[in-house]
Amino acid sequence: PISKILRVMSDTSGSPLGAEKVARQLLLDPNLVFLTGFPSSHESLLVSNLVQNQNDTLVLFVASNHQDLSMRGPNVFSSGESMDQIAESFLQISKKRFGGKKALVISNPRAVYSVNLERALKSRILEIPLELRQNFVFANIDGSGRLKTDSLEQLLNGTIDFLIITMYSDDADTLLAQLKGLPKEYPFIT
Repeated sequence: PISKILRVMSDTSGSPLGAEKVARQLLLDPNLVFLTGFPSSHESLLVSNLVQNQNDTLVLFVASNHQDLSMRGPNVFSSGESMDQIAESFLQISKKRFGGKKALVISNPRAVYSVNLERALKSRILEIPLELRQNFVFANIDGSGRLKTDSLEQLLNGTIDFLIITMYSDDADTLLAQLKGLPKEYPFIT
């Protein structure tokens, strides 16, 4: 029966450490050979810390794309793209669709994914010619999820042509509502 080979557990406490708690419980089973789930990068990093030194448990994180997962040992895998690949895709799209135009790169400093993608973009931008580097301006949303006044002024005075948004869509609701209220619509990459 499937119940002998499959165990499903979940944590509904809302705790940021819920994934680690569930993984610890599952890892107590001496017959465990494969562990999967934990879709966010935060959860995957917590769980990968627990299993990185175990030789007998294979772990697959679906959709997590934190770069540090590749350094968690030979049994830790992710089906998500690397941040470098995502950053490269963003820059290729920028070049193809908006070549020579100015981008406002918007990040959420409180979200690991967003910060890591911003870091990967900055690293890639350093590899392009100086005259093109100047076409990328970086801005963070504030604690309420909105752009600060100086970034809004850049949008309003026409110095920005398109947006690159580095955060998950559920983090961008307030930002998108704020942008909707502007007199001009901006194309964006996300």
